[in-house]
Parts: sequence; structure tokens; C-alpha cells
Amino acid sequence: MNLQEKKLREEMGALGTKMQNIVDQAKSKGRDLTPDEIKQFDNFEKQYDKKDEELKTMLKERGTFTDDYMRGTDYRDLLKINGSEAPDRGDQSKWMDPNTGQEVRVLGKNDKLYRASDGWDDFNMSAAIRAIATGDFSGAKNEVRAMDLTGTSAMVPKPVSQRLIDRARDMMVLNSLGMQTIPMSSSTLTIARVDGDPTPEWKAENAAFSNSDVGISGVQLEAKLIAAGTSMSHELAADAANSAQMVEETIARVIAGAIDRAGLLGSGTGAEPQGIFGAPGVTDTDLAASPTYDDFSNLYYRLTAANERPNGLVVAPRTLQVLDQLKDNEGRYLAPPQSWSQYIKAPTNAIPTDQGTGNDESIAIMGNFQHLLYGLRENLRIEVSRQASGDSENAWQELKVFIRVYSRVDFALARSGAFQTLSGIIEPV
Repeated sequence: MNLQEKKLREEMGALGTKMQNIVDQAKSKGRDLTPDEIKQFDNFEKQYDKKDEELKTMLKERGTFTDDYMRGTDYRDLLKINGSEAPDRGDQSKWMDPNTGQEVRVLGKNDKLYRASDGWDDFNMSAAIRAIATGDFSGAKNEVRAMDLTGTSAMVPKPVSQRLIDRARDMMVLNSLGMQTIPMSSSTLTIARVDGDPTPEWKAENAAFSNSDVGISGVQLEAKLIAAGTSMSHELAADAANSAQMVEETIARVIAGAIDRAGLLGSGTGAEPQGIFGAPGVTDTDLAASPTYDDFSNLYYRLTAANERPNGLVVAPRTLQVLDQLKDNEGRYLAPPQSWSQYIKAPTNAIPTDQGTGNDESIAIMGNFQHLLYGLRENLRIEVSRQASGDSENAWQELKVFIRVYSRVDFALARSGAFQTLSGIIEPV
């Protein structure tokens, strides 16, 4: 073992110890991780994963990488935790489809569709896109053999598509807050939903017991088509060293943004999924004013009073800016209330700021996002064309390359009472 390998392993061990200490402290007090502890844990995990990749690359270059490496240095072994012991880690759970009797795979925020054991780590998505875009397949022979090519269109292998989906999920605000992803084996899938809690009561001897309605109903995920695209010049595709890589990154980011918007604000009409805002059973409060900390404190305690555990707040960036700059009459910044630290704040441009009659209103969504279900019917299909045309572009005439990606998805709330929204948020003049 050389000095660089020894140093990396020691640093990974130290990070593993820090994560272990965070979990042990929560366990010793009989509670879940707080939002701040989750943030610290995730930060240490990202550092660990980065050093893990460095070490794997080093071992592969030296020809000493083996499967034993994964078993020996996985941080979950260092932490000695599993899905049931790790508070709020979003680990994979298992459901059963009553219609087919097949297991329904449910992914938490840290679970991946793609599995390294599938053996597609060496498939270069960037090289594949570049080859299709330019027509020069000399640098992507392995990728071409693995793809289903039809003219200028290509279906990438399922595991590779899953890698890109995972990349998009990593960029999604909803996924970071614990949304559950459900790969769908058919175009529809029925999920049980809790509409209300039962009312407990104490029963005297020989007294009648009044049964309360738990309020469990079914909600159906029905896959709807979502597409995203981009374009670039032929010269850029052919000559820029990182053009295909940037396209892959852009596609993942566009898909992530579109899915975030659908899950938050989807209208539920036509081909659009129903998002959290406006969903049946989700209470909305029209603020019609500039926001204060009290408005979000009210949201938080309305949810907790209904036995819910909100873990996140999604808002437009300007809303957090307004709150961040609140001052008293002497120009001193206001301190937020205690409840402000109990959940994650997630600003995103997926929340509009041009709503309402004055085109200047925004909204906020608070809740326990583990009760948001994201159904994914099929893998992403990537199509590349040098002949397509759009509203204002023509690939053939302008010597451009068009790239389109599409999939089918849907959203559902497993517990609508786990969310509340605030509309009519106005930025002060």
C-alpha cells in the first residue's frame, strides 16, 4: 500500500467515524436525526464518496481493484447501520403489487436505479451522443454495438438510461427532500393513500366501541409523457472536447427541472401530472402579503397539530431572500423562530414568481416529502437528429444537431394531509 492509498483510506475512515458519531448521538437520545444532523451526515457522505472514487480509480490504474475493495471500505460497514437503523436515510423499501403479485421497487433519495453490478460503468454516454451527432462512430465502437440504432435515433441500454435518470434525480429538489421513486412495470399502478387518521378512544367494560374510519383509499399512478430537448451547432458537436458531456449534463438538468415543476405545481389536467399545489386534501392559505417568519411558523404548527412531521419547505429563491433581510426598527436582522430550524429550506426556480392578478405573486410548499410518490414508467429514450425542425430552428438548413429525451412519469400523494401550501406571497416594493 503506497502513501497516497494509505492517506485516502485513513481519511475515509475518519469520515466514517464522523458519520457514526452523528448516528450514535441520535440513537442515544432515542430520536431521529435533526435537519442539521442530516445535512452534516450528507456532507460527510459526499466527501467520503469523492475519496472513494479517487481510491477506486487509483486501484484500477494499478490493476489491483477487486470486489473485496467494495466490501472492505463501504461506509455502511464503517457505520454499522442498515435501512432500519439509519434515521431518515431514505433507504429502499419493498411493496407488493396486489394485481401482479410482483415486488414493487421503491427508491428513497439515496437509492439508485443503476447498479454497478450490471457492468455498464465503462459505457461512455458522452461519446455515444457525440458519435450519433457527428456520424463519426470511430471513437465509440463499443457504445454503438450496445445501442439500438435506427437512422439518427438511438435507444441506449437500460442500465445506461438508469444512470442518466439517477443523475437527474440527484439534481431534483423533490428527491433531496425524500420523495419516493417507484419504477412502474406497466402504464398504471394503484397505491394505497391515507386520507385521515383513526380516532382512538378508551373503552369501559361492557361499553360499546365506536369504530372510526381510517380513511384509506386508492390512488393511481398513470404514466404521462415528458420530453426535453436541446440543440447545438455541428461545429460544436464535432470540435468541442466537452460538448457531448455538456449536453448530457444539460439534459439531466432540464429533465430534473421539468419533473420538479410537475411534482410541485402540475395541474393534473390533460397530459400533465397532478402536483402538490392544488391537489385534493392539501390546504392552501392565501397570504396576499409579503412573507414573515410567522407565516411559515403557522404552516409548520398546523401540520404538526395534524400529527404530521414536515421535513422540508420549497420556495422561490426571492422568498428566502426577503426573510433573510428582515430587520427590526433599528436595522438589526431578525432571528428566525425555533421552528425554522426543524426542516430543510429548498429554494428552486421551479417555483414561479409571476402568479396572481398582479403577476408578482409566488407560493410555498411545506410538508413531509416522503409522502410524495414519483412513478417512472420507462427509461429515457435519447434521439439525435440532423434533420428535425422546431418553431424557430431547422437542423438541416442551419447545420445543427437536435437532441431529444423523453420518458413517462406521474406523481401521487400517499398522504395529502402531510402537505400545506402558502399562496399569494408578494415581494415588498
